[in-house]
Amino acid sequence: MASRNNSFLMLEIRGAQELEAALNALGQDRLIKATNRRALLAAAKPAVVTARRLAPKETGRMADKIDVSSTLSRRQRRGGGYRRDPNVAHVFIGAAPRGPAVLDEFGTGPRYHKRTRKFVGATPAQPFMRPAWEQHKHQILDDYADELWVQIEKSAKRLARRQAKAAGIRL
Repeated sequence: MASRNNSFLMLEIRGAQELEAALNALGQDRLIKATNRRALLAAAKPAVVTARRLAPKETGRMADKIDVSSTLSRRQRRGGGYRRDPNVAHVFIGAAPRGPAVLDEFGTGPRYHKRTRKFVGATPAQPFMRPAWEQHKHQILDDYADELWVQIEKSAKRLARRQAKAAGIRL
């Protein structure tokens, strides 16, 4: 089930008891969150590539600034969908939260100088993030499920090595 809340898209995957059991077998909340985060970061890469390709070229180096990150700005954390939960991983796909990206994506209405009321221009919308998301949203969900299995296996191996080292066993 997907719902849109402000600039967040929250996903709830149902019917994945095997994935949930494998994640819970890791035991540690921080390990579960890190595993989810790594899987989300890897699954979101195709949307980043498409968004970079679709980004407006006239405005400069915006395509270079589009990336996927697990670090959210203060404004993004303050927004509607973010909540601190040890088992929830948040991933941001897009350009820096401040700057011309929003203006390019949605455009601006007519703008006027404050004092003279002289018309200074308008920017037409040049969407690049929404089309990239629409093109890849199903692929991202499929890739996330596949990547999550890979990351669970890696995390389980890491945890086993860590526990063996703590017990003084050499692998």
